[in-house]
Amino acid sequence: MSTPKGLRIKAQGWPAWGPTLGRSWKINSTPKGLRPVYAGHEVNLDDFQTDFPIKIARLPEKHRLLTVIIEFRVQNHRSFHKEQTLSMVASNYDKSLPESLITVDLPGLPETRLIKAAAVYGPNAGGKTNLLQALRFLRWLVVESATGQKPEAQLPTEPFRLDREATESPTLLELTFIAGKTRFELAVAVTKRRIVQERLVAFPNGKAQTWYDRVWNEETKGFDWTPVKPTDFQRDPGIVEKTRENALFLSTAAQWNNAQVSIVYQWFAKTLNLSNLAGGFSGLSYGKTAEMVNHSGEDRKFITDALRSADLGLAEVDAKRIKVSPEIEKMFESIPNI
Repeated sequence: MSTPKGLRIKAQGWPAWGPTLGRSWKINSTPKGLRPVYAGHEVNLDDFQTDFPIKIARLPEKHRLLTVIIEFRVQNHRSFHKEQTLSMVASNYDKSLPESLITVDLPGLPETRLIKAAAVYGPNAGGKTNLLQALRFLRWLVVESATGQKPEAQLPTEPFRLDREATESPTLLELTFIAGKTRFELAVAVTKRRIVQERLVAFPNGKAQTWYDRVWNEETKGFDWTPVKPTDFQRDPGIVEKTRENALFLSTAAQWNNAQVSIVYQWFAKTLNLSNLAGGFSGLSYGKTAEMVNHSGEDRKFITDALRSADLGLAEVDAKRIKVSPEIEKMFESIPNI
């Protein structure tokens, strides 16, 4: 039986296998395979070529992949001079809201509680955007540094500018995360000229295994690699030779189809998603907000109540589309994103 035209379904709950939620859904589909459904998003059944009716079911716990961020550290990046940490580990002193937590039971992390979501709040120009930009920069280094720039290109790092020593020091980025059923730590130190240090540590059995630690040696003008014989990791000399100064070994190895780093690379490339509120995603754009403002009813009430709660001194708000001159468009384009 063919799918009725225009029929839509809506799965209630959390998004499918998202980076911090750990819940998954499946569609009982044709032998062509299962297709993911993002819970809470409308899905057109015409895209799935399934028989009608379809059923939505939770995947058994043993089949779910845990893909979560545990901790992110950043230092000497934009407005961050000293080290700043975003931790998703729940407090041991507050046992409330258990439904907002994920309990991780991995080697080395027994019964560790992680929060599903975190809010970063503060005054304008307080660094909220810079925190996400630092995470986006780390993702770019992993996914694109080996292919998205020329060999002689400078890296787009932005050190803290209000301290002379900081401007000449590397930016430090470190992310602890879970991909599949393994905890990883990726640490990177980077200047505009090169990667100063890159270290990848895995915890498959709860104990740290340094897969590689690549450190720039100013005297030899090359990289020192440790450990000499990594545990459970085969460092390919050919890929080491191909890795440029301004690219991550992880990014380069993925381009040469290194199977061992694939799970880490794919986590950054496909699981770590960062939405730009000013971008084209219709659900999180200025245009969508303007559309909500101009609608009567609950949408408009939601926006106006939020503005009042922010204590901006605004009682009402309206949105209008106006045509601006080319000079004004050019002026806005020239404003740097700080």
